[in-house]
Amino acid sequence: MTFVDAGEGLPTLGKLELLDVRQVWKHEAHSFTPWLLANADVLGELLGMDLLLSSAEHPVGGFSLDLIGVDEATNETVIIENQLTRTDHGHLGQLLTYAGGTDPVNVVWIATEFREEHWAALDWLNTRTDENTRLRETRGTSKSLQDPGRFTAAPVAA
Repeated sequence: MTFVDAGEGLPTLGKLELLDVRQVWKHEAHSFTPWLLANADVLGELLGMDLLLSSAEHPVGGFSLDLIGVDEATNETVIIENQLTRTDHGHLGQLLTYAGGTDPVNVVWIATEFREEHWAALDWLNTRTDENTRLRETRGTSKSLQDPGRFTAAPVAA
């Protein structure tokens, strides 16, 4: 981390640095999902929602949905599938299975990188479903802002 000193009397600022999300959250289910549950306001701000998450590992048949909650501004159900890697077919299938089992209005897929084929699949689904169903993607990048004496990692939607 480098700091820029603008001169006497001016603030010293750090520079944002990209971090691998695995440096911050070692395990999706044991660290990232609980962090999201406890910090729903951060994700809500990124999504433009008044997000209240109610449960992690929510049962859907014999499967477990990462997170379920509600957008308090609209009272619409929100489900979230998170993935600390590049998107894959398995998580796309999970997302659809969870949506079918919970009937949400907002379906959110968080991943570090989206394959073009998965972007296309979400776009296709959004054009084929009614206006009361929204599939959303969030590319997660972790960035840090440092100042002398403190380190804070902050998620940033890319």
